[in-house]
Amino acid sequence: SEKRAAEAFTTVASFEADEYASRAMAAVRGEESRDVVSGESRKTNGRATCRLFPWHAPCYLGGRYLKWKRGVPQSPWFADGGVVGEGSVQTSLETFVVKAFKSRGCRLNSAGREDMDVRMLGGGRPFILEVHDPKRPGAFAEESERLAMESFLADDNDGAVTAVNIHVVPREAYITMHEGSAEKRKTYTAVCWASRALSETDLSTLTTRCSGL
Repeated sequence: SEKRAAEAFTTVASFEADEYASRAMAAVRGEESRDVVSGESRKTNGRATCRLFPWHAPCYLGGRYLKWKRGVPQSPWFADGGVVGEGSVQTSLETFVVKAFKSRGCRLNSAGREDMDVRMLGGGRPFILEVHDPKRPGAFAEESERLAMESFLADDNDGAVTAVNIHVVPREAYITMHEGSAEKRKTYTAVCWASRALSETDLSTLTTRCSGL
């Protein structure tokens, strides 16, 4: 609710003074301050300025993304003063999310990554977006909004990047995924070609030599 959203705001106050902060605050209270160097007590006319910088704690949106087009990096990639690839997975996902949450931006965290020239098909790759300073933290609470994002991605950029199972997740899920990215095990399946038919002995030899690689 909007009330809970307001309670989540954090306020930071920074104070500036003409001389020392202690003198300025004493002046606001009309008190005498003690010089931090000489130790002498003196009346000060210093002035304190209070600046408030409110922001909202991040929200987290998870799901599984699919990449149907080659040449799309997972995150924006810049090299030699230019952009590498055609957009990015993060850019495609955050375009709708930033507007929905009215936020300042997102950070993408996923369960691994694929090369730019590799597609991501099948059930998709799990991801979580950390949404920074959302002004509308209640976004995606309704299924209609989650389906609207799926529909938007299917039409955007010829559907190069789509997503399924979009849902709000807790911060703990983001931390778990981030920590798990350092410890993962990959399994690959490859189709190999040989110039001649392989016998059982050949297959046994290959199995022995390739084990543990």
